[in-house]
Amino acid sequence: MKSFFVCLFSALTLYGHGVHELVDSLDKDQKALLQKDFESPERTQWHYIPKKERKGLKLSEMNKTQYAKMLEVLNFVFSEQGVKKLLAVIEMEKVLKEYEGNKRDPGKYYFTLFGQVGQAKWGFSFEGHHISLNFTFEGDKLISGTPMFFGANPATLLKNKSSQLREGERPMAIEEDLAFDLVKSFDDEQKKLGLNPKASQRDLKGAKQAKPGQYEDFGIQWSQLKKDQQDLLLKLIKNGYVDNYKGAYAEAAWQKILKQKESLKFSFYGGASLTEP
Repeated sequence: MKSFFVCLFSALTLYGHGVHELVDSLDKDQKALLQKDFESPERTQWHYIPKKERKGLKLSEMNKTQYAKMLEVLNFVFSEQGVKKLLAVIEMEKVLKEYEGNKRDPGKYYFTLFGQVGQAKWGFSFEGHHISLNFTFEGDKLISGTPMFFGANPATLLKNKSSQLREGERPMAIEEDLAFDLVKSFDDEQKKLGLNPKASQRDLKGAKQAKPGQYEDFGIQWSQLKKDQQDLLLKLIKNGYVDNYKGAYAEAAWQKILKQKESLKFSFYGGASLTEP
C-alpha cells in the first residue's frame, strides 16, 4: 500500500471528474457491481461489522490503476488525516488476518456509486470491517458526509509482519486521547453526569440506522462543563471528526456545530485509559 500514499495529495478539478475516470476504467462486470440507482435501498444500508458480502466493487477486484483512481475520489472529500486513517484501518485488517486467519480479508472493502455523477443527487460509499463512509452530492456540491465511521481493532497495533503499521501505533489516537483528557478533567459531580465507568456501551448507538435514533438521557450538558472543558470538547469534535473532511464541506460542518454548541452533550462509557475496556 505504501506506493499509494503518494497519490493522496493530487487534486480533482470537479467532484465528478475522478469518479468518471474510475467508472471508465472498469469492465462491464465491474460496473454492474459498482453502479446503483440513487434511490436503491442499499444506499442507506450501512454497517462496519465483518460481512461475507457487501454492496459495491471490492478492492480485490480492482487493479492498481483503478485502486489509485478510487483513492483520488476519496482524497477529494477527505483530508490527508481522513485518508490516512482510512488506509490505516485497512492495514489493520492485515494484522487481524495474521492473528485470526483468512476470515479477515483486507481486500474486502467496497466502493459503490449511487446515481448519475453531477446530475441532481448522487453519491458514493466506501465500506468494510471498521469503515463506513457515505457521501451525497447535489450536482458538484457535497451536501452530506455521514454516516462516517472509523474503528480500530486492536486499538493499539500488535507486533506483526503483515502491515506497514508499526507495533504500538494507534489509528484512533486523536479521538481517544482527547476524550480521555476530557473525562479525566471531570470533578466528582461531573463524573456522575457524563461518565459511566462500567463498559456497558458495547456498540455504536444508531448502528445500521439511516437516521439517528433517540439517545438516552445520560450525559453531561454543554452548560455543565467548565470553559476549558468546553474548549476541549470542541477540540475533540473538530480534530477527531470534522478534520477528517476537507474544503468547504468541513468548514460548513464546523460552523454549523459552533452555532449549536450549547446543545452538545457528552457521554463516556468505560475506563479512561488504554488498559481498560
